[in-house]
This record gives sequence, C-alpha cells and structure tokens, in this order.
Amino acid sequence: MPRIKAGVNAPRERYESVFCEETRSRIGELVDLDPGLIPQENTPAAAAGSVRDARVILSTWGAVPYTRELLDACPNLELILYAAGSFKNQVTDALVERSPIVCSAVHINAIPTAEYSLMFILAALKDVGPFVHQIRREGPRGFRKDKFTRGGGYYRSTVALLGLGTVSRYLVGLLRNFDLDILMADDFLTSEEAARLGVTAVSLDEAMSRADVVSVHHADVERNRGIVNRRTLGLMKQGARLVNTSRGRMIDEDSLVETLSAGRISAYLDVTYPEPPPEGHPFYTLANCVLTPHIAGSIGPEVHRMGDYCVRELEHWLAGEPFEHTIDIRDLSNRA
Repeated sequence: MPRIKAGVNAPRERYESVFCEETRSRIGELVDLDPGLIPQENTPAAAAGSVRDARVILSTWGAVPYTRELLDACPNLELILYAAGSFKNQVTDALVERSPIVCSAVHINAIPTAEYSLMFILAALKDVGPFVHQIRREGPRGFRKDKFTRGGGYYRSTVALLGLGTVSRYLVGLLRNFDLDILMADDFLTSEEAARLGVTAVSLDEAMSRADVVSVHHADVERNRGIVNRRTLGLMKQGARLVNTSRGRMIDEDSLVETLSAGRISAYLDVTYPEPPPEGHPFYTLANCVLTPHIAGSIGPEVHRMGDYCVRELEHWLAGEPFEHTIDIRDLSNRA
C-alpha cells in the first residue's frame, strides 16, 4: 500500500529548526516526505514543488500563503500542520473553499508567552527595571531600596489582563500561584467564564485605574489597536506598571513616552511598533522602560515543542483519533 505523501511549506532552515532531527526522523517513519524537495528559500514556485501531490503539509514560520496556484499542486490535500503562532496570514479564499483540516500550534506558542508575561509581571511588581537602571547609573550608591518599594511586591497586588485569549487563559493559571487579585477586561468575557477562571470581570477603564500591573494580551486586530492611549494611560495609578507581550500596535507609543517621561508609571515591553524602535527612540534610554526584542514567544529549544505537537497530530490523524487542537480558518477575524 503506498505511503501517504507529505510536503513542507517553509524554508528548509526554519523547518529544520522547529522540527528537530528526532522529530523529522519520526515524520519519515509516518509519511512519505522527500527532504530533498524542501526549498532553501520558500518562494511560491518552490513551495509548490515541495507540496506537489501531498495529502499532508507540514509548515512553520516562513510559509507562503495558500493561493489557488499552490493548492492546485496538491489537489488531494487533507491536513495542514502548522508549527508556529498565528495562521491568519496563510489563509486565502481558495484555502477556505478547499477547507482542509488545519492544526495550528498557536496554543503551544502561548505557553512560553504566558510564562514570559508572568516573569515581566513579577519583575514589574518588584520594580526590577528601575532598580537595575539605578545601580548601573550609580554603582554601589545605587544599592538602596526606599525609592521603589513603597507599595511594591506581590502580596495582594492587583494584576489586570487586557484581552481574553489563549495566552491570558494560561497566564491566569500561573498567576494563581501568587497572592494576587486578578482582573480581566474583555468585551467577550462572560460572567460564567470569569468565575471559571477565577478572575474579576471589569471594564477597560476599571482595569487601568485599579491595577498595580496592567498586562496587554489583545489580538492584533483593528478594534484593539491603540487601546492603551493617552486617556487610558491617564487612568493608571501613580507607580503602576504596564506590560506588553502582545503587539506594539495595542499601545499609542507617543502617549506612552509622555507618560513614562513624566515618571508616573513604568513599562515592560517585549513588543513595539515598529520593531525595533528607530534609532534614538526614548524607549532605549528611559529609566522606567524595560525593552526586550520580541522574545516572549517560542525561541531556542522552545520551538521544538511546536514541532512535537504537529507530529502528535499527524499520529492522531493516521490512527483515526481525535485531534488535540484544530482551528476554524473561516473565523480568524478576532484572533491573533
């Protein structure tokens, strides 16, 4: 009996970095995938050559969109396994019309993002950023705590999460290990789900005004862009902290610079818009701004978790078993 044909929609370097050697070996045991066809650079023509006649496509960052031309190369396509975050940019009308099963590792990529958000939240509550800047600026004289510790620390602090999604749901579970009051602001959050998560549902304005730390987790869609702006920043308490591991466009950064320059709050930003900020941007020098280069999501060996997930889904499909996680490509308008 012929083995099921599989192909790769991703550049070779990306594919091999996400699907480690052991995982690629397992894929070779399960399906007929010719590694020699995986393109060095994933142009539409190269991708079509790699996925020709495939019933299964393995993919990750660097994939080309599923145009009609690409899909014509694999008319029997049944399953796409996407080992990365958002699948939104891959979707076309032709793919929706064809409607293969799509398993995306977006929920797997949420794990390190939530863990990094927890790290930022705890660091923010301890005022790590300003302390580090003080010590670097002043040396031994900077080893004093009185300036930043009034009202700081974890115990009974209030953390507000903006946005109900995969990351914030996972993050809530991590935050429960600490003595924190957790607020969540999202138009789609029901009282039933708030109770199940153990959070208090609040409005955006209440979240901004009550929290010691506000952490942004909204999907990067038009209605959420600039949700943190001059007005909402003005609601934050003196000494409050802002965390963003979502997307830079959620924040009006000119207003944030003004607020930081006034010394009212501090910010911990893993994302900006644009990325990186231009040369000379105040984010680089403000003492109350901690900036990291978009590393909250899967990096290093963390990416292998997504490749391993895709192999599990491939095994489920071949065995006729239920999938762990599929996405509806017809309804991604409100998702990241």
